[in-house]
Amino acid sequence: MVLDYRIMRFATFEHLGHRHAGVVSSDTVISLKTCGFSDLLSVIQGGAEARVKIEAFVAGGPADATFPLASVKLRAPIANPPKILCMGLNYRDHAMEAKLDIPKVR
Repeated sequence: MVLDYRIMRFATFEHLGHRHAGVVSSDTVISLKTCGFSDLLSVIQGGAEARVKIEAFVAGGPADATFPLASVKLRAPIANPPKILCMGLNYRDHAMEAKLDIPKVR
């Protein structure tokens, strides 16, 4: 399997009723469950070490963990995020487009 390691496209997907963290490559998705990552939050928390582990796993072309992309259902990348941050009217053009006051605090 050929995968550009500079950019990995991560996804959460469902296959046969089970959710997986995965890496999308062309028209396939590689489950990371057998690599030790049950969800994308664990991938993020694993930092650089997780990326090295995943790169090695994906490079091995794990046939039993590879599914056609058309056979899975993509889900929200992080099902239950521990924190959600939102910003409103955080730039001048958006406030003007919405015909709202420019925020006084930066």
